[in-house]
This record gives sequence, structure tokens and C-alpha cells, in this order.
Amino acid sequence: MKSTQCERMRTDTSSYFTVHDRRSRVRYAIALELEYKLTHGKRKGETGTGRTMNISSGGAYFTTGQALMAGIFVQLTVPWPALLHGTVPIKLIIRGVVVRASTTHAAIKVESHDFYIDSTALMTAVRAGAC
Repeated sequence: MKSTQCERMRTDTSSYFTVHDRRSRVRYAIALELEYKLTHGKRKGETGTGRTMNISSGGAYFTTGQALMAGIFVQLTVPWPALLHGTVPIKLIIRGVVVRASTTHAAIKVESHDFYIDSTALMTAVRAGAC
């Protein structure tokens, strides 16, 4: 009977992760290019590039070009894959603090996030009748 329970646990991952995952928000596996900027401390203004591994409203996990330290504040700029009205680029800006890091990856706790559009591109689309 024990092997049946273990087998069920291995195959039914949805209930396993729902019960045992410590995160309170659903993470979405999405791989998008990003730029990051350190926003506080001695390394303020340092920038780098990476790629998202997963994102939720409460956190983000991404690759880094350099080792980041836990506790530093960072801003991620992610070009969003969808276009407003099919023509205007959208950027997701995420601000947060690094909670875990290695030499190649970092995880942040999201403090705030916003979507931004390029107002010049929007006005061009409006003038062209695309919006």
C-alpha cells in the first residue's frame, strides 16, 4: 500500500505542489529577455541582461550575467510579447528585492510592477488609425 501512495504522489503533482509549495501565488514559466538595474546601495546603477525563468505577481526568477547579492534592490525591464492594438510595444517593469541568488540566477520578491507603453509609438499608431 505504501508504494501505491508514493506512486500517486509522483504522478499527481498538482495536489502535491498545491499542498507543499511554500509560494502563495501561481508562477508562470515564461522565458523572456530582460534588462536589470540595481537601484540602491554601492552598486546602484549597475545593469545587466538576462532571461526570465518564471514570474508571478509576488516574485520572479531569472538568469543574470553576474552574481547578485541577496538583499539588494533591482528593477527588471521585460519587453512584453503582446502589442497594444497590435502595433504599440509594452514593457513590464518589476521592482523588488533579491531574496535568493547564485552566480547565474536570482529570485526577487516583487515590491511593485507596472506596464508601460511608448507614448511616441502610441501617438504614431493613433495618427495612422491603428488605434
